[in-house]
Amino acid sequence: MSRIQNLKPIFSDKIPEELAPGILYISMNHRVAKHLCPCGCGEVITIIFDPELWKLKFDGETVSIFPSIGNYNIPCQSHYFITDNQINWCQAYTDDEDKRHRKHSWFRHFRKKRKKH
Repeated sequence: MSRIQNLKPIFSDKIPEELAPGILYISMNHRVAKHLCPCGCGEVITIIFDPELWKLKFDGETVSIFPSIGNYNIPCQSHYFITDNQINWCQAYTDDEDKRHRKHSWFRHFRKKRKKH
């Protein structure tokens, strides 16, 4: 499968177990979105909506998610923004950038959340 250039948002309480390419499944009740990696590798990408992680903007027609989605934990290591349903591809992180990003964002936040439980 080739790279996908846009995602169609579908809002639902339940996200299906099998995801279709080109669909961004969004559950606001669970504060999560899932989609198949737009590079075509077939990996499931999960986005957790949290002020310290990712934010969703919906204008009634299109969806944008901030900041970028860097999939450095899967083989394709795709990196992109979702802006107005469009995939805006970025350059993959270098090893040094990856280490800095992990240190300062998602991983620091996730460790902090885990310690509370």
